[in-house]
Amino acid sequence: MIPSLLSRKSDVIMASMRITEERKKRVLFTNKYYQTPARFVAAKSATFEMDKEGLKGKTIGVQQGTIHDTYVTDHFGSIATIKRYNGQDEVYLDLHNGRLDVTFGNSDQLALALLDKPEGANFEFKGKAVTDKAYIGEGTALALRLQDKKLAAQFNQAIKDIRSNGTYDKIAAKYFNFDIYGAE
Repeated sequence: MIPSLLSRKSDVIMASMRITEERKKRVLFTNKYYQTPARFVAAKSATFEMDKEGLKGKTIGVQQGTIHDTYVTDHFGSIATIKRYNGQDEVYLDLHNGRLDVTFGNSDQLALALLDKPEGANFEFKGKAVTDKAYIGEGTALALRLQDKKLAAQFNQAIKDIRSNGTYDKIAAKYFNFDIYGAE
């Protein structure tokens, strides 16, 4: 998505893009509009831990080219098989069909797209939430070209307005049973 933005095929990325130091070198981020941890999901019956010992020899599914791909590659690439997918729906399908032992991704997306649905009934979050800013970033924001400071300021004002007038909390409560904004 970043190359598309930089080549002016779009004006803003609104796709759950995490603010990371590496990305800040290429794009201008607005203030965050949410911040959730990353989590592992596996079958409820899974008894292995989400650490090097537990994931040794396991197959981990992630969406390719994401922060989640980088995290599992760096932490478990030498001891586990990492299967990379073009889209998260493909990950869920392979997890459901037993071709993966575990997946790793944004906790909010895993909850909404898998765990809160009937097909997710046999799965659950496993291990501790991952909040390492070196991988997970400083929150999720809109991404713009570095020179688009005026547009970023307009988005920042809109985010501030809906946070202060209660609109943000009202919308978030409709979809999530946990705080998606995170700490200030």
